[in-house]
Amino acid sequence: MITNKAKLFFVLSVTFMINFIIISCNGDDDFIDTDQIEGAETESSQTESNQKVIKSFDIADVTGTIDESTKTITLIINENDLTSLTPNIQVSPNATISPASGVVQDFTKPVTYIVTAENGSTVNYQITVKKTKTNDASITGFTISGIDGTIDELTETITLSIDVVNLASLVPNIKISTNATISPASGVMQDFTSPVTYKVTAENGLVKEYVVTVTSNSEPAESKLVNYNYQIAHCVGAKESTAWIGESIVIMIEGETSSDRNAQIMNRAIDLLQQVDDKYQEFTGLRNLRKASEHEGKTVIEIVKDNCGSGGLASHGVLGMSTGVSFFDNLYNNIAMGSNAIPQVFLYEINRNYWLPKFNKKIDWAMNEEPANYGWWTVGMNNAQAVILTASINTELDYFGQNRDGFRNRMVQNFTTYLNSSSYDFDYGWKQSLMPWNSTESINDLMSGLLIYSYENFGGDLWMKNFYKYIKDSSIPNRSGVFAYQECRDNVYKIWSLSAERDLIDFFENDMKWEISDAAKNDIKNSL
Repeated sequence: MITNKAKLFFVLSVTFMINFIIISCNGDDDFIDTDQIEGAETESSQTESNQKVIKSFDIADVTGTIDESTKTITLIINENDLTSLTPNIQVSPNATISPASGVVQDFTKPVTYIVTAENGSTVNYQITVKKTKTNDASITGFTISGIDGTIDELTETITLSIDVVNLASLVPNIKISTNATISPASGVMQDFTSPVTYKVTAENGLVKEYVVTVTSNSEPAESKLVNYNYQIAHCVGAKESTAWIGESIVIMIEGETSSDRNAQIMNRAIDLLQQVDDKYQEFTGLRNLRKASEHEGKTVIEIVKDNCGSGGLASHGVLGMSTGVSFFDNLYNNIAMGSNAIPQVFLYEINRNYWLPKFNKKIDWAMNEEPANYGWWTVGMNNAQAVILTASINTELDYFGQNRDGFRNRMVQNFTTYLNSSSYDFDYGWKQSLMPWNSTESINDLMSGLLIYSYENFGGDLWMKNFYKYIKDSSIPNRSGVFAYQECRDNVYKIWSLSAERDLIDFFENDMKWEISDAAKNDIKNSL
């Protein structure tokens, strides 16, 4: 007979077994195989990322606009200089970029950046940096005839007063903000008889207007009707004239009244010619005074009606300044147009008035073996002096539409051509009225080139003053005739060396390829 204890034991045993089986089954479901986990991790680490994007691109606190569809990035920054900018770049995790972040770059043109993913794949981005369009719309400089205007930014006005009589045709030189434009443009002739409005447009379209007012501070010249006794050949005698009176000069114009000329233009002409006269006197040491007149102590420039004075006074043995009215008209018209350019022809005639009678007898020889073909040094000296003098008084020269630099360079270039070629010497270069290498230009250009070269290299104003001194020095005799080539060469060498205050024998024998006599060399050795 089974007892109650036995039954209880049986029930408990069965219950235990059932629970054990249930727990065992649940345990099978939750069991983790660590070997399998480790294997899975190893497989994942072998699959590298292909992420390769630029997440941000900043320069100078400006964030670029990224277009992933076109792989382009654009920045607009407030920087004038795009040549050395440093970008700050962020890319995908584990990706790299070249050029690297923080490396200075020149962004004046688009720059390509290459992003490389962890798995080695790449993508190119094109970076474009632009400047912020400026709103600067200012006139920073306004000049007419070398005079700077006064710019008032508060009232947006510009004022200037100039020594020009005719305000109807002036050409301004204008400076404006970077990348701005202006209308009317700089260098365009304008009528300033009344205020002119200039419109400046900034890069971003902002417009600013300036009102420019120009006034003339040229005072009318004093004039009077006189009966003047001219001292020029074929014009000698008393003639009714108008005297335009300056501080140290008088412009005497035959056959005119005061109403024939604008008094303000004449005042400017007097100012220019006073500078010319002062410089000539400084160079030459000569004073051109008319003692027997009411203008004693002043230089009288004689402007004769029929050009009988166009040959100057030098050939008549009279010191003075004279030219024909047509030559003076060229100067007068230039001033009326707002120009300070002195016509070369006018200076040519004035300059020859400063040569003493027969001044060129020391150095002037005949060309082409023709006894009457001389006088070229006079032309060469006058042309060179026109260049040198206008440069000295800081005014422009007008040589039939060519300015001073163009005129000077042409003559110096001819001289340089001679110096640089072994094909040319005195016999083949200095004895022909037309230069061997340029049959369209005369020998006087070569002479002018030598004079300008000498002035610029042998002492400047001091050389020029000495030149005028020694070309009339009695210790250097006149040449015996127009074919006395050796005497002329020797005299040029001596005058040039004495003017430079040093022996220029190397220059004349080696560079100029001239034969100089032993007697001339000894004269210079004994003089210096």
